[in-house]
Amino acid sequence: MEFLARLVLFRNISNEANNDDDANEVNEADEANQVDETDEAGTLQGQTAITADEAKAAAEAAHPGAKAVAVELEREGGEVIYEVELDNGLEVLVNPANGDVLGAERDEAD
Repeated sequence: MEFLARLVLFRNISNEANNDDDANEVNEADEANQVDETDEAGTLQGQTAITADEAKAAAEAAHPGAKAVAVELEREGGEVIYEVELDNGLEVLVNPANGDVLGAERDEAD
């Protein structure tokens, strides 16, 4: 009986160690993704002529009464673009080279 109790205890400890290893691998992967996103954002920022604040202003001017709640600089279809999320549920696409509003679409999260 004592042998079975030790075996169960050993298996529980082994499982906990494996779960900790899996959690560490996930955390390391998350950290690597965050670094990659930061590096990409820095690289993309070097390809713009306007700032995120100027992209916000352009989006708000194109949609009076709406306020920007988030701005992301992204690569879409091979092109660098500002995506400005407005409080009315629209996502406005702004050209980072000149601040022109390229269009708007309903935010997919809504």
